[in-house]
Amino acid sequence: MADYHSSSPNFCNICPLDCNADRQNVLGFCKAPDYLKINTSQLHYGEEPVLSGNNGSGTIFFSHCNMLCCYCQNYKISALGNGHKITQNEFIKIALNLAEKGAHNINLVSPTPYTTLLIPALKELKTQGLKIPIVWNCNAYEKVETLKSLEGLVDIYLPDFRYWDDDIALLYSGVSNYRETAQAAIKEMYRQTGNLIIDEDGIAIFGLLIRLLVLPRNINKTEQIMQWLYDEFGNELYLSLMSQFYPAYNAKNYDDLSRGITKEEYDFMMHVMLGLGFDNGFIQEPATTPEWTPEFV
Repeated sequence: MADYHSSSPNFCNICPLDCNADRQNVLGFCKAPDYLKINTSQLHYGEEPVLSGNNGSGTIFFSHCNMLCCYCQNYKISALGNGHKITQNEFIKIALNLAEKGAHNINLVSPTPYTTLLIPALKELKTQGLKIPIVWNCNAYEKVETLKSLEGLVDIYLPDFRYWDDDIALLYSGVSNYRETAQAAIKEMYRQTGNLIIDEDGIAIFGLLIRLLVLPRNINKTEQIMQWLYDEFGNELYLSLMSQFYPAYNAKNYDDLSRGITKEEYDFMMHVMLGLGFDNGFIQEPATTPEWTPEFV
């Protein structure tokens, strides 16, 4: 079995799935190839205010994902894998171009399957003097060992802690042992960066920001996730409570996911967040349309 530190992603064990897939010949669970593959890159204004600011977040959307959520709003790239191959040098040029356009950060969306390929590219970006933060925008289904290899390269961790119950994670996203895996991953992210640091202009420059997507009927038990986060990290942790669920992709095939969330469901989660005493966070107006979902090619 190849070590995850290998410079080649062949025999891939980057994430908790441990597919041990030879990505040159046989694709694993996520279907990611042995080269960098992205769909689009852009200045994105739909992230949290501390990320998008006035200039936008320099977002690079990777194809494929190590979770296959049946309701994914980005399913065209995560599940269907739409996108194109890029080299390490092309990735570096894309990132530097976004920085030149004024991006507040370089936001890597679903980068996990490409970690071993991104490490040398991120090192080169640092060498070339990139001044803005690197954001690791992920689903929290990460290996601690893999995250350790990113220390010093990632400035802001942006995980989405999605489920409390493992059986729900398996049913809707196809992965097992999610809760324990996400907890260990978030502890490691916090060890590396601590709480979110925001500069005088209101832009995040370093630290951890955790996203919580409210699902219909609270099937992911968001209140228990928040209780654990409070017990583990205290009330200064930054949370982003998201109301943007709508029944995308295959959600209509599942009764519990066949509608958007209600105002009452979201208000209850806000009540829990405030009741626990979290001082730092972001909320959304309930949305029923994909207002900020990019037009993927």
